Amino acid sequence: MTESTVDDEPRGELREELTRALQRVPELAGRALIFTALSGGITNRNFLIAVSGDRDRYVVRLAGNDTHLLGISREVEHAATVAAAGVGVGPEVVAFVRPEGYLVTRFIEGSLVSEDAVHQPETIRRVADSLRRIHDGPAIPGLFVPFRIVEAYRPWPWPGASGSRWSTSWRWRSRGGSSWPS
Repeated sequence: MTESTVDDEPRGELREELTRALQRVPELAGRALIFTALSGGITNRNFLIAVSGDRDRYVVRLAGNDTHLLGISREVEHAATVAAAGVGVGPEVVAFVRPEGYLVTRFIEGSLVSEDAVHQPETIRRVADSLRRIHDGPAIPGLFVPFRIVEAYRPWPWPGASGSRWSTSWRWRSRGGSSWPS
């Protein structure tokens, strides 16, 4: 993830909700918090948190809307992040704010790995070492099997599914129809 522009900082109700929830985190309680959006999340919104007058920085991860429909459990994500930190391949978990499900970790300064570096033997060794450490670490409660999620959605009438309203609408739109047939 990379830092974004200040224009992407949370505003209004979201900022108030984040600030209120993060006051329950001892490292952040009673302190002025500065939020900066981080890019790169797929199902989450992530913000860098700077604390006024302190060098420490944190990241708060907010679940995206309806991510539970993808089979993502924030409790399992928390446990996996703690496990990764415990074996030295992830950031320290500072807090898991319930019931909101906000995951707060220390911010780790880093850089993207270039295309060339990915193919270097030393990089491959480091990646293999990280994978070995996480797989040799403690078991993570829960299971995420994407194939089961897809199977659960199979009966839904998705675009292109034979005989569904979606199928008719999808064919109509794909042939240049300007509105959905009823």
